[in-house]
Amino acid sequence: MQTLKQITAKLTLLITLITTVSCSGPDYEGLWKCKKKNNITIEIIKLSDKTYELKFAGVSGASVSGSVEDGVLAVNMFGNVERFSIKGNELKWTGVFADECSVFEKD
Repeated sequence: MQTLKQITAKLTLLITLITTVSCSGPDYEGLWKCKKKNNITIEIIKLSDKTYELKFAGVSGASVSGSVEDGVLAVNMFGNVERFSIKGNELKWTGVFADECSVFEKD
């Protein structure tokens, strides 16, 4: 169950990062580490102007994609919409799966 939560958190973070970059807003692309738990990381890859892919470290093949609207990266994960936004130097994750980690910093 904890692995699923970690994957979901990472995927949501990746989606948020992708959305922000495509709107000429914050730069989501890169590797993000959880501020509270260093073992939770999300790699966000820009696929197009408004689309990003989120990959969660330690989970083989686990990735999700999402798009940026109004400066927020929105990712659909298991029927829930997870949102990522950048405030200062931090990536903030909001949604059902953000309970393990909701604040990330760029590595």
